[in-house]
Amino acid sequence: MALNDLPFLDSLPTVVAQTQELDSSNFTMTITIDKGRSDGVDVGMPVVGAGGLVGQVIQSFHHTSVVRLVNDGQSKVGVTFGQTQSHTATVDGQGPDASMTADLVPPHTPLHKNEVMYTSGFNAAAFPPGIPVAKVASFHTSAGASQVAIAVMPAANLSQLAYVDVVLWEPPA
Repeated sequence: MALNDLPFLDSLPTVVAQTQELDSSNFTMTITIDKGRSDGVDVGMPVVGAGGLVGQVIQSFHHTSVVRLVNDGQSKVGVTFGQTQSHTATVDGQGPDASMTADLVPPHTPLHKNEVMYTSGFNAAAFPPGIPVAKVASFHTSAGASQVAIAVMPAANLSQLAYVDVVLWEPPA
C-alpha cells in the first residue's frame, strides 16, 4: 500500500517487485527482486520504497534482478538540497553498519538537521530528479577543512523492503 502513488515519482512508470533475498557483507548491500528483463527491468534503473530511493539495478536477468542499495559501499548518488535545491552534493554509501555521508559541500553552506537531499537529475544523471535520497543526521566543519563533514540516513526504510518499485527510467543518452 505504501508504494501506491508515491508523490516524488510524478507520472514515471513503475513495476512493483517483491524482494527475494538480501545479501549483506561488510561492504556490500544488495537485494534480489522477482522482476527482470521480461518485465522491462534493466540495469541502471532506480528502485524506490515508500520513503525514497532504495537503490539501483546492477544486474538484470530474465525473471530476477539484483539491486545495489544506497548504503552499499559502492553507491554514489548526486543530490541537491536547500530551500531552492541550489546546493549540490554526492551521497555515498559506507556499508551496512556505517552512516552514509554527503560529500563535496563547501564550508558555510546552510544545512539543517533532517534536511532532505533529493536526486539531482542533472544532465547524464543516473536518476530522475526529485527522489528523496537521504536526510541530514549531523554535520560539522573542522578548522581549515575544504568541505563540511555530513552524516546522512537513507530516506527510505531499508529494513522494510518486502516490496519495492522499479522505476522504468533510463538516463537520457
